Amino acid sequence: MSNRYTLGPDVPDDEPVRDYKGNPIDADYIDRAVEDVHTALGRPSLSGGGQSPRVTFRVSADVRDAAERLAKKEGVTLTDLARQALEERIRRAS
Repeated sequence: MSNRYTLGPDVPDDEPVRDYKGNPIDADYIDRAVEDVHTALGRPSLSGGGQSPRVTFRVSADVRDAAERLAKKEGVTLTDLARQALEERIRRAS
């Protein structure tokens, strides 16, 4: 094991650590596992490939509360409601 990773106090230093399939867990194994997690994070692309860009903005507490109520009433997430509203506004402006 490299200096980047340390075993817990319940694992003897001289005991090999293995996953449930019997593969030895070493620094390379952990690096691959971390990369797999980072690759798997996020939602599917909205445009069909790659990553979808994120748009973040602030609103007043009143607007957020009203948007949450509307989203719940319509059975969608707040994110879906915001996305639909922005897409509709862009369509109208085009």
